[in-house]
Amino acid sequence: MKHFTVGAIATTISAVVPWATVAWATSIANLAYQMNAKTVYYTVKVYFRYIKGTKLPRAEKDVVTVYSNSARTHKIGKSHTKITYTPGW
Repeated sequence: MKHFTVGAIATTISAVVPWATVAWATSIANLAYQMNAKTVYYTVKVYFRYIKGTKLPRAEKDVVTVYSNSARTHKIGKSHTKITYTPGW
């Protein structure tokens, strides 16, 4: 990734994780750049909370984690979380 600037890497991360904050994407991009990571891998875990007694979703929690290796054992920075609630609840 040394051929790219931190800004270009952050823009790419933001395209993959559109709800990511600029500060988080830039932080991850800066760490990846300093590590000279050739490829960056990510995992998104999605959790749902349902309205009691129904199968209707009440909330969704998305957690994205970025790694420097394909085995996803070397984490880059902190994970980023987004929680969305169903309107009207």
